[in-house]
Amino acid sequence: MTSQGKDSNIDDLLKAFQTTLPYFQKVLPLDGMLAVTDKEKFLYYLSGKEIDTKITAGNRLPPSGGVSRCLDTGEKIILLVPKEVYGIPVKSTTVPITYENGNVIGAGSTLQLKRHG
Repeated sequence: MTSQGKDSNIDDLLKAFQTTLPYFQKVLPLDGMLAVTDKEKFLYYLSGKEIDTKITAGNRLPPSGGVSRCLDTGEKIILLVPKEVYGIPVKSTTVPITYENGNVIGAGSTLQLKRHG
């Protein structure tokens, strides 16, 4: 496969995650924000009813935190984020999005109110 073809497939995979996020948000029983990233920036963001971090597509990823750690390690990262960060305490869960041979190409992330467990 050419580099251009591979890039197209990666873009298609990340786009598929973006397309399905609104449905996941409706199915999940808890309020939360959902996001999809590539390795550099946020591609898609859905705020929750009570959680809105004001992220927009194209925002660069913060150099530290759950998303960056997930991208670096290729592992699911769960963090409790203190209220000083977003104004309310939240639970952050981030999972890697992988492509051929397990190469990490992005991440899916959610923030939920900490009181939900």
